[in-house]
Amino acid sequence: MRITPLSFSLLFSTLLVAGCEGSGSDESSSTGGTASGATATDGTATDSGATAGSTTDTGYATTAATGNATTGDTGGAGGGFCAPSCTTPADCVTGMPTAATDEDNYACEQGACRYLGCHDDTECPDGGGFVTFVCAQPSADQVPVCSVACTAPADCVLSPMDSADNYECIDGGCFNKPCTETGTCQEGFVCAPDLWLGDEDATPGCTYPCETVDDCGMLAGVGQPLACEGGACVYKTCGTDADCPDPSGTTCTQP
Repeated sequence: MRITPLSFSLLFSTLLVAGCEGSGSDESSSTGGTASGATATDGTATDSGATAGSTTDTGYATTAATGNATTGDTGGAGGGFCAPSCTTPADCVTGMPTAATDEDNYACEQGACRYLGCHDDTECPDGGGFVTFVCAQPSADQVPVCSVACTAPADCVLSPMDSADNYECIDGGCFNKPCTETGTCQEGFVCAPDLWLGDEDATPGCTYPCETVDDCGMLAGVGQPLACEGGACVYKTCGTDADCPDPSGTTCTQP
């Protein structure tokens, strides 16, 4: 998946996510939304799928109700993502912005905020001498994010309970690999084969287990519609503003 508008509201940020087995070392990330794996959350835009245990954050930090969460349905129609509404990029800046989440890191396009990612290494957090963060781009269709610096996956391991097998070193930065089965996720999480219902580019990811969507409250702050699909909490894409949890303050935008 691409980082989407909001890197959206996921930019809504605080997407939690707990990644591959042992990847939960918050030491490898910093600030902002959620610390996942080896990617700094300092406003890193994450792919449209930050979830319990992934390497992406979304840059915004806002709260939203669970909105149109459903259980076991086919997901959102239209393939859009809910993003904060705006008239200028300044409207996209919330909370206490960092160098990677201030006005010049956003664009306001067709009334919706789009996270542009970090511009360079200077916008990434200071690792305090214990770790170095760099602005790295995981793929051509994702925005650059602040991540732990590396030359090989072994550099991404910051905890004795972690493993280099859980990471990829891309563009000089650490990124979690997609999960392959529940056993590759941290204890208490499950591997969802499709973290975004309705997104043709969705990839597997570790997330919270569920029986109904009411069990997915930990992901409510992401600002996206939720669903309980196959025993896993996942996000739904949107087709119209009405599909978003906060239709008065968010816009359904296409990636």
